[in-house]
Amino acid sequence: SLVLVLLAYAAIYLLFVRGVQLELDEGVVSKAYKALGPLNRDEVFVAIIQFLQFAGFLVRKDLINAPEVGDVKGVNDATIACAAALLLFFVPSVKRPGEPVLTWEVAQERLPWGVLILMGGGFAIAKGFQESGLTQCVGNQLAEFAGGSRFLLTLFVVGSVCLLTEVTSNTATANIILPILAAVSAETLTHPLALLLPATAACSFA
Repeated sequence: SLVLVLLAYAAIYLLFVRGVQLELDEGVVSKAYKALGPLNRDEVFVAIIQFLQFAGFLVRKDLINAPEVGDVKGVNDATIACAAALLLFFVPSVKRPGEPVLTWEVAQERLPWGVLILMGGGFAIAKGFQESGLTQCVGNQLAEFAGGSRFLLTLFVVGSVCLLTEVTSNTATANIILPILAAVSAETLTHPLALLLPATAACSFA
C-alpha cells in the first residue's frame, strides 16, 4: 500500500501538479482562523480524553494487563476506546448547559453505524471460520489447488482478493481471507508473510 501511495503521488505530481502555483489570500485564512474563536472547556475536555485514550493504548500491556502491576484481565484496546467514548456522555457541556459534551442524538446521527456493523461482522465471520474448522478446510483445498507451486498460489490469492474487494469492503475481505491464508501457509509449509503481505496489499486495490 505504501508503494502504491508513493507511485500515485509521483504520477499526480508529474502529470497535474508540477508547474502549478497557488497563491493563498492570507486575509481569508486569518479571518477563518479568528472565526474559530478560543478553545472552550468542551474542546479542552475532548482533547484530554483523547490524550488519555492514546496513553491507555501505550501503557495497557505494561501497566494495566501486566501481572506484577495492574493484573487487570479482559481490558484491551477496544475497552479503552469505548471507555473514552463513554466519558463524553458524562462530562457536562459549557456550550449547551444541561447536556453532556456528546449526546446520544448526535452520536446516533453522526456515527457511521454501517462501518461498525461491517467491521464487527467481518470479525465475527473470521472467528466463526476459525472455530468451525472451515478456515483449515479451505486452506487445505487451496493448497491442493496450487499443487505445491508458491507462485501459482500467490497469483491465485492476489487475483481472488482483488476481485472480492470489488464487491465487498477491504476490511471485511481482510478479516475473512487472512486467517484462511494463515492456515494455507501452515499447510504448504510457506512463510506466512509470503501470502499475507500480497493479500493485504491486494485488499487496497478495491
